[in-house]
Amino acid sequence: MDIRLEPSELTERFEAFVLMILQLNRAVTKIKELEMNRLGLRGAHANCLFFLGEYSEGLTIGQLAEACCEDKAAVSRSVAQLVEKGLAQNDAPEGSRGYRSPYRLTARGQVVASQMYDRVEKVVSVGGSGLTDQQRRSLYESLRTVLGNLDEYYREEPR
Repeated sequence: MDIRLEPSELTERFEAFVLMILQLNRAVTKIKELEMNRLGLRGAHANCLFFLGEYSEGLTIGQLAEACCEDKAAVSRSVAQLVEKGLAQNDAPEGSRGYRSPYRLTARGQVVASQMYDRVEKVVSVGGSGLTDQQRRSLYESLRTVLGNLDEYYREEPR
């Protein structure tokens, strides 16, 4: 039986990549919870609030789910909670489900989104401190390349 004691380059690359991505995700999740709690919301509301604030014409649940990279059910729950809190609304007739009607932020929702944007700006600044503009561009370009490659791999691999 061949037991490796020394990590291979492949093992080191795998661990570095996977663990860093997981740790970044965990850090982002914790920060979303922390910052959204300050606004009386949950971390799950962050992406919906952000994108609804970016699209003043509104977004349907499907469009919002795509923008947030989340499933429709999770987005629907978050939006329903934003509506319940008076932060979002849609123009669907009373009693209809409104999935195809765009949701928009209310005036109060725009104020909360503005407060969130201030926090996002700070977090992004802290997260990127120590990077030059060129390093930041290279990082994002590299991540886009890796994501594109992995998406392509997933689409082409037989199930």
